[in-house]
Amino acid sequence: MIVEHSNQTTNLTKIFYNFAHFIYETTFSDVEESLTELYRDYFGNSPEWSSEICGSASSRKYFRLGDSEHSVVGVIGEDLKENAAFIALSDHFHSAGMPVPKVLAKSRDGRSYIQEDLGDTLLSDLVDRAR
Repeated sequence: MIVEHSNQTTNLTKIFYNFAHFIYETTFSDVEESLTELYRDYFGNSPEWSSEICGSASSRKYFRLGDSEHSVVGVIGEDLKENAAFIALSDHFHSAGMPVPKVLAKSRDGRSYIQEDLGDTLLSDLVDRAR
């Protein structure tokens, strides 16, 4: 289930933060323990399922994980500066009232974080439709 967000969340924003080209199912044991821990700390229970989301233009790994009530995007990246920059920009945009996914939790080592899940639509899909 994908968590629904307010009407002010635009398709463009959903697309900007959803890095998926295609999704394939994985067993939950394949998801890094750090994402499981972040999810459990934030929601109070472990996720029931996960899907790896193949990202683009980045070495980060993306996962969609959740349970019957929640869905989030989990990110694992070894480039600490890139992660910190993304989180800082996301926090700034969110605090300015822009409809972007909120970073919900981040690991102490800065290598992983979970953020709101805004859906499956990609920016490239909207561009293709507009042509």
